[in-house]
Amino acid sequence: MDITFIFQMNQELSLVFVFLLTFILDLFLPERLRNWLCPVACILLGIQLVANIWPKEAVLFGGMYHSTPMGSVMKSILSLGTILVFMQSKDWLNRPDAKHKAGEFYVLTLSTL
Repeated sequence: MDITFIFQMNQELSLVFVFLLTFILDLFLPERLRNWLCPVACILLGIQLVANIWPKEAVLFGGMYHSTPMGSVMKSILSLGTILVFMQSKDWLNRPDAKHKAGEFYVLTLSTL
């Protein structure tokens, strides 16, 4: 068994990529470009959703990780729900008292997903 077996975890790896990219954007985006954080997070999560829409089965780590088609469907539904939450939160995050919390909101929501 070599390291390439981990690529069977494509849903989890793509979500980690979306999380890390959103985290890096939150750290390094200048203040004038902060309003682009919501569309970028929604687009990245949408790409992750479309890329992982076709379920497949995988058993890794000696049976400790099981990926089933029904689990993949549930992950897709949760990703779609997270996109909806991101789109609905844009007005709240544009308020002056919450504007500085936008990146933290996206990173915490993605980490719970």
